[in-house]
Amino acid sequence: MNKFKQLSNDEFQREIHKTQDTFDSIEVTQRLYLTGRKDEVLHLKNCKFGHISIQGEFKELTLTNCNIETLSIWARIENTKINNINNPKAEIDIAKANISKLQIVSLSIKKLSIGTTGSTSIKFATIVLCKLDEFNFLAECKLLRFEHSNNIEKVYCHGTIETTKFNTPLHCLDFKSNNSFYQNISYSNKKEGGELSIEKITSTRIIFYGLPNNANINIKDIVCSELKISKNHSPSGRVTLSHCNNFERIMISETTLGTLNIFNTTLSNSLFASSQSLLNEINWQYVKWPNKANLYALASFENTSQLETLRLLKLNAKRQQDKFNTIKFSAFENEVFRTNNIHEKSFGDQLILILNKISNNHGMNPWRGVLFTIVTCALFFFPGLLFLNNPYWSWGWSNWSDFWVVAGKTTELYAKALYAAHSFDYLKDFKPKGIVFVLDLIGRIFVAYGYYQTIVAFRKFNRN
Repeated sequence: MNKFKQLSNDEFQREIHKTQDTFDSIEVTQRLYLTGRKDEVLHLKNCKFGHISIQGEFKELTLTNCNIETLSIWARIENTKINNINNPKAEIDIAKANISKLQIVSLSIKKLSIGTTGSTSIKFATIVLCKLDEFNFLAECKLLRFEHSNNIEKVYCHGTIETTKFNTPLHCLDFKSNNSFYQNISYSNKKEGGELSIEKITSTRIIFYGLPNNANINIKDIVCSELKISKNHSPSGRVTLSHCNNFERIMISETTLGTLNIFNTTLSNSLFASSQSLLNEINWQYVKWPNKANLYALASFENTSQLETLRLLKLNAKRQQDKFNTIKFSAFENEVFRTNNIHEKSFGDQLILILNKISNNHGMNPWRGVLFTIVTCALFFFPGLLFLNNPYWSWGWSNWSDFWVVAGKTTELYAKALYAAHSFDYLKDFKPKGIVFVLDLIGRIFVAYGYYQTIVAFRKFNRN
């Protein structure tokens, strides 16, 4: 291995195309332009450059423990490694490049930019153990891993990325582009007071994992199938969703969060669920909430925190004087309470909740109350007809004339039974047995209850 102390730009360029591929302890003071040829391998170690620009085509390019001011890469490279660059004023720009595998480790520089000029394509990019003031990523990438880096002030990801994994303390992370697609975004941040902004992107899944206290997340105008906030402890943190209309599933699990804000967002086809979580406050305006089936799916989670979530939604609706959603969330709250932790409720409370569900859907459906009244009356009236000493009918077919007479008489008596205050002896002509009076008493209780539940549901918009 040859060692060079100082070379000019032309001298260094000529040496590259010779047999050696590794350069150690080289210093080039003037601006350096390197143009590679196909299948060339270039390793730069312990070198000092002012401004270096790499173009052409390389099979492998490695920069290790180099002192540089600016580095620009405009090249097609199979494998690129940049290790141990320590200059707090340095800037690296991987501009118009095509790289199969990019590995950046242990940088301490001012700014790292990838894909800022022209079209840049990277299959796999790994960036770890870096200290940066600013990181810009605008490239097309299949997998971007950004982990175990410290003191990153700003990160801007405006590219097209299939899978993105962030696990690093960041002060500000910003995803924003009008035409960007991210297959998966997974973000984990341990830094106190971290900030994340995601705007105008398309993603299949966005996951926030392990956020610190005071974390501030802003999500605006995105198209996303699934948003998941999991295993976060951020009692003073804030998550804000605005102008988002395409969520299929929003999951908040094992999370303590200060405030959840939802503005101008449609969740009508979403499952909005909070499992094993504590949300101190929920604020929302101009939100189309999930339909009944999706919100009832909250009951499938084995934790009562859904009650707290629905209670906060209900309280916020009351503050906005939104009577309809107040009633709706109250009904959902009762349904979740009915289906969860059955062993913790008394038999009487469980029976009341079941009857409220059946009779008017917790005050939401008056037509269910009408049906409940008709059916429960029939359940006690018709069995009572079997215990008449002088029945007005007999088993078997006679003729249509007798059938209509019996049907008419039965309808008349059933109509009397539907009147909760009917006389006790309305069947006296048929000499009823004692059990008939017992069935009639129980039946009229359920009929009166059905009337009441129907009226309550009809008056749902006038209830306080």
